[in-house]
Amino acid sequence: VVATEADLAKCSGLISTGPGVYAIGTGDTGVAKAMSALGIFYGVLGAVGSRFMKIPHPHWTVSSPSRMNDSSAGENTTCENSDDSDGLRKENTNSGLPASYVTTNTTQFPLLWLAVFGNATGGLALLSSSKLMLTDIFAGVAPDIVTPAFSTGYVSALGLGMSAGRFGWSAMSDLLGRKQSYALFGLGIPIVGMTPYLCHTVVDLASGGVTTSCPEVNFWPYLMTFYTGSVLAITFYGGVFSILPAYIADLFGQKHAGA
Repeated sequence: VVATEADLAKCSGLISTGPGVYAIGTGDTGVAKAMSALGIFYGVLGAVGSRFMKIPHPHWTVSSPSRMNDSSAGENTTCENSDDSDGLRKENTNSGLPASYVTTNTTQFPLLWLAVFGNATGGLALLSSSKLMLTDIFAGVAPDIVTPAFSTGYVSALGLGMSAGRFGWSAMSDLLGRKQSYALFGLGIPIVGMTPYLCHTVVDLASGGVTTSCPEVNFWPYLMTFYTGSVLAITFYGGVFSILPAYIADLFGQKHAGA
């Protein structure tokens, strides 16, 4: 059974663990069991998936994708786009630049780090607070629309957006390019930055005596802007991490793909 804040208010003193989903007759939300089950499940998936991760053959290059035979094992095969102007020529896509050089002598490394850090911070902030903003703000001004079922569907949409972003943007990056994809993810900045302003606007309209019964103001555009914008931003959050290994490999070499 789902117990909301309103339900707990009717049962004052009987439940002290807060709102949530309870198993009838137990008083247990099942959070600990659910998290343990998820941890075991994802741990098994990660362990199995790691057995399928392989790096290319040491002598594989972009211009020669087929596996080199043993007779060519001693040959010095290089990438066509190698840059040996500073004496740091890449032998192949599996070697890459030295890690110390990448972190201290390239502008791409700090810029990429800041891009991932900023997107991750905004994405996590949106994930942690978006449902609260929906229920605390929009449910008050549009109670007929923002019902518990609507809120649950919104959380599900965020999860689907995350999955779609991880699979969809990684596939699109093969067509658009890694750099262009990351530039596109910059649209998440105005979306996340607009969210507080949007919520404040709705609160100001409501505090001024405007309700859903007044025909002058329609809260539906505000709600849909919040809904679609937050889901789109979450797809960017998922896409950043799905493209990151390939982008790192493109910039610094295959051996840094797992960095």
